[in-house]
Amino acid sequence: MSRPTDQISKSVRAQVETVRRTHTKEIEAIEDNFQSRKDDLKINNENAIINIQNENHKHVAAESEKKEKILMDMKKGLEDTKFRTDKELASLKNMNENTTKDLRQKTSLDRDRISQEQSESLEQMNDQFNEKSRDIRHNGNQRLNQMEDSEKQKFSNLRDYHSQKVGNQTIQFNKRFNTDEQKYREFKDVQDKTFDKERMTTHLRQQKDITKLGKEQDFQLQQKDQKFRQGLKEQDVFLEKKWQSTMNEHAENFKNLDDIHKKVVSKVKTDMTEEVSQIVKRSDDKFYQFTEMKPVVTHFPDRVEIKVEVPEHSKQDLQLTTNNKEAILVYNRRFQDTNKNLLGSARIHRVESFTSRINVDAILDPRSVKSTYDGDAMTYVIKKA
Repeated sequence: MSRPTDQISKSVRAQVETVRRTHTKEIEAIEDNFQSRKDDLKINNENAIINIQNENHKHVAAESEKKEKILMDMKKGLEDTKFRTDKELASLKNMNENTTKDLRQKTSLDRDRISQEQSESLEQMNDQFNEKSRDIRHNGNQRLNQMEDSEKQKFSNLRDYHSQKVGNQTIQFNKRFNTDEQKYREFKDVQDKTFDKERMTTHLRQQKDITKLGKEQDFQLQQKDQKFRQGLKEQDVFLEKKWQSTMNEHAENFKNLDDIHKKVVSKVKTDMTEEVSQIVKRSDDKFYQFTEMKPVVTHFPDRVEIKVEVPEHSKQDLQLTTNNKEAILVYNRRFQDTNKNLLGSARIHRVESFTSRINVDAILDPRSVKSTYDGDAMTYVIKKA
């Protein structure tokens, strides 16, 4: 072979080598760019899934806290209802005691009528309490149902949003991949046909790698989607169990409250019946009959006169004190005696105590109290301050 031919051959081989190096560098640059984009997309997908899961956990925790707060409010409402019920029962008992004092001066027919009115009032309060308890139970169940429906709807929307976002990212990745592949093919078509075999080999290898990467990514996406769906299912089961436990606890609390209320009402009715029976039995006994001193008050511009009938032998047992606009009469006397007979001896010890509070229209001077006795009544004169 002649020297010019060798030079031409060397020149062609140098050009071919230069083109091969350029082609290799470009292929490596395309592969590096593709790998970089694939890694960025993978990292973005993983970060997006982690952020969605974190937001979901935060949302579930917030909703759980709201439910706990609502349950505490309901519990507080039940405690307030119980407190008001106890207060009403105490008020009824006090009113019953005051009514009992008035019943001592009335006939047995009035006692029966008042007892009947008290029984009707207790029955009415019992009906009101039962109705209020039913309203509270109904409102609580309704609010829990609404919260459960809202929670399920939010979970469904979040799952749909996540699925749609993953689908959109997959479509965008496929579009970018198809675009890059088309550019790569156009670039390779421009190359020298001398490297057709090598180019086809490289292309087939890249196709296999891309297919493998696509399958790996699809598998990873399927695994993450399954884990996410499993997490949502477990959260739904947990919320359903917690709701059922809360409902059982409320039902037990309502049952205990109803039992306590029935016991209290039954005890009040029994106590009232026994107390009225005792009053009826004691109404004919003079020892249990209510008596009072019946003072007579006379008002003057500068003083107040109080006159009380009292026997002479007991006038020292009568005392008067003042407290601002109130005059207080206290009458305490005792009697003891022993009587002997054939069977042995009998002893008597009797104590009488009366207190009468008299309200006047002016402040009284306690140092100006003067008393006089005229044979059957004690008269007190108190100057106004």
